[in-house]
Amino acid sequence: MLKILFVCTGNTCRSPMAASLLQAEIATESLPFAVEAFSAGLDALDGAPAAEPVIDLLKGRGIGDIESHRAVQLNKNMVVEADLIFVMTIDQLQHLLNLFPEAEGKTYLLTDYASNGTDKDDIDDPFGCGLKKYQKSLEEIYNCIKKIMLKLKGGYQHEAGPGQ
Repeated sequence: MLKILFVCTGNTCRSPMAASLLQAEIATESLPFAVEAFSAGLDALDGAPAAEPVIDLLKGRGIGDIESHRAVQLNKNMVVEADLIFVMTIDQLQHLLNLFPEAEGKTYLLTDYASNGTDKDDIDDPFGCGLKKYQKSLEEIYNCIKKIMLKLKGGYQHEAGPGQ
């Protein structure tokens, strides 16, 4: 099983959006191997629910499982278990690699990985902003997820790692 970890700051907006969107795509596509998506935050308040606009936007796409999401703080076990780790900003990438050097080689800026290195833009945190900012983040994340799905369908070379 390929384990994909999405990381943002508080684990209430971007990373749970990304994990939910990927899980929804996986449910509708046939992949040559199993994939599990999960999320965590670099500065999460454990147990915090997903932001209301995130819940509403994903429900609008037919994704209701986000309501049960609860924020979790990123820890070493998650990093070790993950085969791929995606962050939303360059600062998060640097912070995560400083905290967990063992994540080197499997941790990427989401936009960079999805675009094969042609887009290194951050996906801004919509937390506390208006609905349009949440929609913009959702669309940016969704576009990345679609590109990652193409990579997975195209034969991503998955090597069995820890817990596989």
